[in-house]
Amino acid sequence: MPSFEGFPCPQDEGVFHELYYPSPAFQNLTNMFKQFSGYESDHTLFIKALKEKNPAIEEGQRAGRALLWDKAPTALSEQERNKESRVKQQAYVYQNKL
Repeated sequence: MPSFEGFPCPQDEGVFHELYYPSPAFQNLTNMFKQFSGYESDHTLFIKALKEKNPAIEEGQRAGRALLWDKAPTALSEQERNKESRVKQQAYVYQNKL
């Protein structure tokens, strides 16, 4: 049996099988991600420094999002009225109406 701990087989609870041990390639990939987990790009460092210098930036972002995206739900009657009041656009908008 290999020296590292394997994954238990779903059929036999608590029994370890050779098939369920991670491959060496998988272990190398996992180790590589652990090696670079502390890396921060220049862009990330810039954004962190900017937020430290101006903490009100995030509040401004939230306010802008609320202004554009966070809308209260509309009532079904109002949705139906809006749907009925739409004017159908012609297929090619620059063509003269015949």
